[in-house]
Order: sequence, then structure tokens, then C-alpha cells
Amino acid sequence: MDGTADACWSEGTTLYGFSAPEFAGYFLAEDEYRRLNPADSAEFGSDLAAVAPPTWKDTTAQLFEYLGTY
Repeated sequence: MDGTADACWSEGTTLYGFSAPEFAGYFLAEDEYRRLNPADSAEFGSDLAAVAPPTWKDTTAQLFEYLGTY
């Protein structure tokens, strides 16, 4: 638990900080976000190798809220 796990839905919206990656996952799962698996890939016709997390630039204007545990 080093405080480096963050979650955000889209660039420029509030960034939420957590004390561990699993807490960020729980937070996202509340909105029905979940890890894409091979069965999903086949169902949706997507290529898992082509899927990557978004990369956004940090800005001082982006709101940040530390939630710790979730």
C-alpha cells in the first residue's frame, strides 16, 4: 500500500487516489468497469494485444481526491 494507485474516467476529470491498486479496481468496478478477458475479446471482436490503458498528461488544473481505501 504505497498510495500510487489512481483512477479516472476521462482526461481532465477528477483523479481519485488510493492506497493500493485493488482499491482503485473496486472503485472502477462500482461503475461496472472490469478487466477485459479473452472471452470478452472474442464476444466483442476486439484484439487484447491492441488494448492499452489511456495515457494522459498530468496537469495542475486537474482535481485530485485521495480516497485511501475503498
